[in-house]
Amino acid sequence: MVALDDVRLVALQLNFSNSNLLPSLVKHLYLTHEKDEERKKYLSGSMVIEPTEKCSVKEFVGELETAGYEIVDALHKESVDTKYPWHGVRYLFAYHEFVEISYEFRRMRNTIRAELQEICKNALWRVTAFSKPLYKNNEEIPGVRYVNINLGARQPLFCPDGRPVTAWQRDVYGKKIGNAPLPLRADHSLRVVEGVVQLL
Repeated sequence: MVALDDVRLVALQLNFSNSNLLPSLVKHLYLTHEKDEERKKYLSGSMVIEPTEKCSVKEFVGELETAGYEIVDALHKESVDTKYPWHGVRYLFAYHEFVEISYEFRRMRNTIRAELQEICKNALWRVTAFSKPLYKNNEEIPGVRYVNINLGARQPLFCPDGRPVTAWQRDVYGKKIGNAPLPLRADHSLRVVEGVVQLL
């Protein structure tokens, strides 16, 4: 878990192996070299949520906004690994006192946010989170943090025809339990509760 008291920026990065799943607007907003170099400044930091499978994130964006954060940017980065290709989509949220939004992004923001909400409610994810220092003009800002939340290992909750994805419940020996497979359910939920990002 991580408290948001000193957090100015929150990044939510979703990783996809299938480019067909990318949100329609963000897949055209490529991460430039300059912005990628800026992103690399945030690679140091500490893990605050260890990798956890089968997490729901459907409540997270709304609760983050209630805590005072606004979506200010969204970018797409494609890996150069030809053997295991992947696509990263990063949504950046800033605390309302520090919001800076380009005119181009402001025009698309509501649609981009709606696409993100759909993605969040239609799948389970592996969640990992890091708390990192924040930089400005190549210098670390004392007492201010940046939180990066990575979502991977996507498990869709619905089939293309809208039917729920189902799976058999199994005991500790791997044997099926029950009379039929059941819809997938989350083991955890990524939430913002009383100003703290945590898994419940």
